[in-house]
Amino acid sequence: MTSTIAPPSEPQQTTDEPAHPPAWFSRLARWSARHRRGVMATWLVATLLAAPLALTLTHALSGAGWEAQGSVSVEVRDELRSDFPELGAEAAVVVYQQADPIADDPAGLQALLADLEGAPGAQQVVDPTTRPAESGLMGPDGRTALVPVLLEAKEDADLPESAGELISHVESLDLPDGARAEVTGEWAVWSDFNQTNEEALHKAELLSGLPTIVLLLIAFGSAIAAGLPLMLAVAGIAVGFASLHLLGVTMPLSVWAMNFSMMIGLAVGIDYSLFIVSRYREEREDGYGAEDAIGNALATAGKAVFLSALAVVLSLAAVFVVPVMVFRSMALGMILAVVAVATAALTLLPAVLVALGDRVLVAKGHDDPDRAAEGRWTRWTGKALARPGRTLALGLGLLLLLAAPAAGMRLGMPGAGVVDEGRSSRDGYELLIDAFGPGAAAPLFITTPAE
Repeated sequence: MTSTIAPPSEPQQTTDEPAHPPAWFSRLARWSARHRRGVMATWLVATLLAAPLALTLTHALSGAGWEAQGSVSVEVRDELRSDFPELGAEAAVVVYQQADPIADDPAGLQALLADLEGAPGAQQVVDPTTRPAESGLMGPDGRTALVPVLLEAKEDADLPESAGELISHVESLDLPDGARAEVTGEWAVWSDFNQTNEEALHKAELLSGLPTIVLLLIAFGSAIAAGLPLMLAVAGIAVGFASLHLLGVTMPLSVWAMNFSMMIGLAVGIDYSLFIVSRYREEREDGYGAEDAIGNALATAGKAVFLSALAVVLSLAAVFVVPVMVFRSMALGMILAVVAVATAALTLLPAVLVALGDRVLVAKGHDDPDRAAEGRWTRWTGKALARPGRTLALGLGLLLLLAAPAAGMRLGMPGAGVVDEGRSSRDGYELLIDAFGPGAAAPLFITTPAE
């Protein structure tokens, strides 16, 4: 089924003479339009090649990275890793609790220790009953014990996976009646968080999908045109995720990079599409053919897209000054997404627009959403400029009202609370706190050289 396209009323120029000078972005758009099959095929191949790496990105990311490199705390952590590995960053903690005092009935704990020896992800297991009471591995109630387990990993990025394997092994154990065992600790928390994060991303995609599609239909006024931002987002996010995966093999990256990369990729995909499609439609309505129209559109909108992407990249690049891996990972993820989506907007989108022809235009008998929005914003601008003082006061007042909750904002670091209840790391953390008291899950270590 085809729709009738409203013909241009009065062409201002012949379609053979572009109205704008052949700027660099205009030449790029015309080149993409003339070689549209090759451009679209290249992006299709790139997206398909990136897909496996994008879908397995979580395996290359770490949940940690909140430490400040060069700080005293990192120095102590490295000393613990070297001299006291069971207390270092690689150690997970299995919290074991039974109904009767362990001293009276140690069989359950001993069976657990035997099961942990050689368990997946475990390199060394510490028997709490062989350590002095001052070590704090036996709870005051006598029914709870902490079993430090040194995780097996070549580097930090492998530790969440090792912790996940240990969690799965402990959950599969057949414990005595009234006994329970949970795995907690930094890497267990991040293992559960990575899994929760991946599930939350899928849920967010489902929940936000329909509202996003409705918004795009309203903004573009055409189902085909509304799909263009999604096309840019999919191609850009896939390439950005694949780039993150490859970088994650050579350097530590936080799982937060994935969240922020997807968020900014979808946002700029919609933004850049609106820029270009709106200008393309205007040029077509003025009587230009598809190739001339996309060249004229990119002469202005292309520059806006490029400068917008450049401004975002330069702003985010400043975050690399902060010596915290999480923040650097967030910035890197967003930068890669913006660069990929902007590149697709300047090359793939012109090719697709010309290939689609009149199908991205507004059907005859329908209102052009771009023209309608332009009229509304023009009227609003006129009212605002008529009373600039009042408009400025109202705007500042609204901004202050929206910013007011920040005055009561409490800053902190993520802990086991970021994981859903029912996960082993969260349940183990709460079990540890109940048995050993507040602060037991985050002991402070002070190292000093022995004479």
